[in-house]
Amino acid sequence: MDCIDSAKFSTEKVGIFSNASLIFDIDVKMKEHADILLHSVECLSTRVSQLESRTRQIENVVDDLKESMDFNQGKTDGKLREIKNILVEVLLTS
Repeated sequence: MDCIDSAKFSTEKVGIFSNASLIFDIDVKMKEHADILLHSVECLSTRVSQLESRTRQIENVVDDLKESMDFNQGKTDGKLREIKNILVEVLLTS
């Protein structure tokens, strides 16, 4: 896209606006929209960070739950083996 030299259009009139004032108004509006967009992106970034943090928390809780289940399953297996051994002893002695 070719650059437009705003100086050569500054004295021309378009409707009730000169080109210079029209360009100025467009620049102001573009800045307003850019500021709104930047604010929205910052808000989204904050939300994504919160989601990442909460996801890590959930992952840690799930890992803790898995460890707890493995530990409890190990304890249960040990108790079942103990009961089996007792039953085998009872059957062998009777």
